[in-house]
Amino acid sequence: MAGVFRELDKVTPITIGSTTEREMEATGSDLVDVLCFHDYSATRHQIDENIERAKAYATKEASKS
Repeated sequence: MAGVFRELDKVTPITIGSTTEREMEATGSDLVDVLCFHDYSATRHQIDENIERAKAYATKEASKS
């Protein structure tokens, strides 16, 4: 669907709400303009670790372009 939306509207940023940071990575950044995940981890420590992994992934993907 991301491809369809991009064809219909080349201006509006596209995101896919992943349920975890790992799912966000698996979806890939080539489909979206904004990386997004919803963290429901049990502890603040787990959430912080997932945020750090997401930042590292975003940085890596940004350097490709």
